[in-house]
Amino acid sequence: MKYTILLIVLPLLFAFLSMIFKNQKKPLLYLGITVNVALLFIISKGTYMIGGFDAPYGINLVLDQYSYIGVILINSLFFLSILSNSKLIGSYSPVYLTLLAGVNGMILTGDLFNLFVFIEITTISAYILTSQSKKYIHTFNYLIIGSIGSGLYLLGVMLLYAGFGSLNLADIAAKSSAATGLLLPLLLIFVGLSVETKLVPFNGWVRGIYKNSNGLVGSLLASIVASAALFVMGRVLNSLFATSAFMSNIIILVAVITLMSGEFSAFKGKSIKEILLYSSIGQSGLITLLMVTGLIFPAILLIINNAVSKLVMFSIADEISPENKTYSDLKGSFAQRKILGLGFTVASFSLIGLPLFLGFYAKINSLIGLFDINVLLPLVILLITVVEGAYLIRLNIALWHPGEEGESVYDVKVVTQAESNMGMILTVALLSFVIIITGLKPDLLGNSVLSDHSLLNTKTMTTTSEFLIDLKGGL
Repeated sequence: MKYTILLIVLPLLFAFLSMIFKNQKKPLLYLGITVNVALLFIISKGTYMIGGFDAPYGINLVLDQYSYIGVILINSLFFLSILSNSKLIGSYSPVYLTLLAGVNGMILTGDLFNLFVFIEITTISAYILTSQSKKYIHTFNYLIIGSIGSGLYLLGVMLLYAGFGSLNLADIAAKSSAATGLLLPLLLIFVGLSVETKLVPFNGWVRGIYKNSNGLVGSLLASIVASAALFVMGRVLNSLFATSAFMSNIIILVAVITLMSGEFSAFKGKSIKEILLYSSIGQSGLITLLMVTGLIFPAILLIINNAVSKLVMFSIADEISPENKTYSDLKGSFAQRKILGLGFTVASFSLIGLPLFLGFYAKINSLIGLFDINVLLPLVILLITVVEGAYLIRLNIALWHPGEEGESVYDVKVVTQAESNMGMILTVALLSFVIIITGLKPDLLGNSVLSDHSLLNTKTMTTTSEFLIDLKGGL
């Protein structure tokens, strides 16, 4: 368990070294992320107290099954994202390492104030990275909205501390069932977290940032930072918000509006990145809906599916169109890049939730679980899935077929580009294989997620092949 803190400390150490040894920035980045991935094989679950002070007075890191899944996903995908987009790293190696430390800290911390600190580390790194696009107005917009969200979150934490005399998440959760007057601090905390989870109406920064980011920054924001924020949202919702029915109803409403607005906006999108950014907003709404209704297992599956798929799709989108052209101008792009095209198609089909892909397993669990809560919610998801399928299939047809309907591919000019780097090809092939194999053999992933049943406090446990849906316990 003592190695857990190294997931945060080592990236910061390598970031510091890369600023001293400037000529070795990239090697230190590669070494730092490789060491973090290696640590995943030796860390053990438990609660690590920093400084020797017991909870709730000391700062603690919590590595339970929930956060363990989070750090495995985050560090593995971070490694693959750097590998597949290595040409885009530039001189920002220290910032990427700092970002990795921040997202690991967000997932591992059991302290609400330190969560604020790690959110700040993550978002400041993100502000710097998004400035690479030279679209400073969008970075400034992100900074302002993010700062307001962080300020509101901190105010909510201060109010909780005034009421409970503690910053420890587990300690506050244990006392909150008998407390009153929690509505205001919970609302402030929710608004603060909603900025990074891209919930309506706190996602005004997303379009300008995602649309103008390069493949590396876009994939990190969409898969790494978004996943970390959603894991944090799930932890907080099922710890602090479980006793407030009023707040839960508000969050359900916000999540449904986010889901619908994101997917319908994606349907109207013209460029690949624009479609993907709105799809990411919609996915955040769906995952938040599952988290607040206690369906943790399908929510985790959707986070994994969305993170893997968006890393593949954002990287490929920038590879075939760094100028962010409309997809109608990119017809036939995959005719010359079949491996990337197959990877993009597999990822998009998994997002839709088609059978034989990971997304199907995630969505079927979501639908069946929500039917036990409110019959209208799964109907909304089914409607949105039709919309999602329509725009993603339309996008795939355009990128694979360069001509009009009924026109032979040999009769039209195919869009051509330079050869892709081997790192991207290997990453796309690997993640496509993961999506397919976990779709064909869902027990491989499901049993891993549920290896510690205390994660979900389930009332009834069946097997993953029978769709584990009765998962409404808190974390």
